[in-house]
Amino acid sequence: MTASFGVSLQQQIGNTPLLRIERATGGLRDVQMLAKAEWTNPGGSVKDRAASNIVAEAFHGIEGTKHMGTSIIAKIYDASIADAKLGIETEAAYTMARRVAREEGLLIGVSAAAALVGAVQIAKDAADGSVVVTIFPDSGDKYLSEHFWDENP
Repeated sequence: MTASFGVSLQQQIGNTPLLRIERATGGLRDVQMLAKAEWTNPGGSVKDRAASNIVAEAFHGIEGTKHMGTSIIAKIYDASIADAKLGIETEAAYTMARRVAREEGLLIGVSAAAALVGAVQIAKDAADGSVVVTIFPDSGDKYLSEHFWDENP
């Protein structure tokens, strides 16, 4: 029998770390904040999960998490099971991206920052001892040339 080493690319998709966010959440009581670092997928995005299924089955497009008001809603999305719909201001996401970089040492993308803003909103109303988990769809490396990184634009 031949030994098998490593994992296939397909096996690596979704095998992403769960990060504890401690400083950038603004003094939440006894609530743990966790974020799934989806940018560590082989393709660098949460979209790897959808792409994996597209490759395994057939092509049928899916939109990302940005600009959801104008995006194509994936057939797998069921709005009836959502507890709430949160609208996050772009400037709030920019501010959170800078804060997480400064206070947590994580370079997250705008979508990830918006997800964290929403998770903090949820956590503020959560019972003590709760665990709130969000998804960080992307890293900030694609946004390094954007002006929102400037503290005083």
